[in-house]
Amino acid sequence: MGHPNLMPRSRRNKETPDLFESVTAPRTRPSPKLSEPRRFVLPTDLEAAVKTLDDGQLDTLLKTVTAEAKRRGRLPTIKQTKPVPKKKPKAVPVQVPQGKAN
Repeated sequence: MGHPNLMPRSRRNKETPDLFESVTAPRTRPSPKLSEPRRFVLPTDLEAAVKTLDDGQLDTLLKTVTAEAKRRGRLPTIKQTKPVPKKKPKAVPVQVPQGKAN
C-alpha cells in the first residue's frame, strides 16, 4: 500500500487550468478578411490634427478628400465664376453750349 499522507497524482481537476502549463496559443491579431475594407480611425480632435500638417500634406489631403467626395457624389455644386467687379462710370466731359454757359 502507498503512503496515506500523499495525495494521489491522478486526481487532478481538469476544469482548473494549470498556471504553469505552456499550452496557451500565441496571441495574434486576427487578419482582416479580404472582402472587408480596411478601416482607419480619425483623431478625436481632427481640427487640431489638420493644423499640424505642412502645406504639401494639406494639399494632398485636400486633393484626396475632394476626389473621394466627387466619387461618392457628395460635393456641393459651386459656381466657379469669378465675380465681375462693378465698374464705376468714368467722368465724361460734357460740352455746354455757349448760350447756356454762365
